[in-house]
Amino acid sequence: MRDALEIMKQMGIILRNLGRRPDGRVIGAEKGGVLDPDKVYKALKTRVIARLCERYPTPVGEIGFKHTVVHSFRHFFVSEAFIEGATEGEVMAWVDHRDSRIVRRYRHIRPENAIKIFPRIRITGDPDEAKGGVRQVS
Repeated sequence: MRDALEIMKQMGIILRNLGRRPDGRVIGAEKGGVLDPDKVYKALKTRVIARLCERYPTPVGEIGFKHTVVHSFRHFFVSEAFIEGATEGEVMAWVDHRDSRIVRRYRHIRPENAIKIFPRIRITGDPDEAKGGVRQVS
């Protein structure tokens, strides 16, 4: 997540330094008009998702890029943000949602993340407990 935030920070710098069009926008349609959301959606499906499906085929019986819809990127971002420790308020602000129920619907915690997170949970309050080792009880 830190890498993603650093990339977002760098993208912000790049976008601020790009020239602006007369309408104040940085990015526009090919002939100078405003981007058409339907065309952006179609391009995302055909140029991004379809290419991901080709490059990373989905094994039989598994979930992969062939199951991706555009909204999947939002679900992925929200899940990864929570896994890396972002608060619900931060995630709500980042995805521009005022209702925490919607953000919770996007959050998908996978079993492999439990393996990473569970060792950090301190049950007894012993500071040595969360260092990844198993504590012997006498």
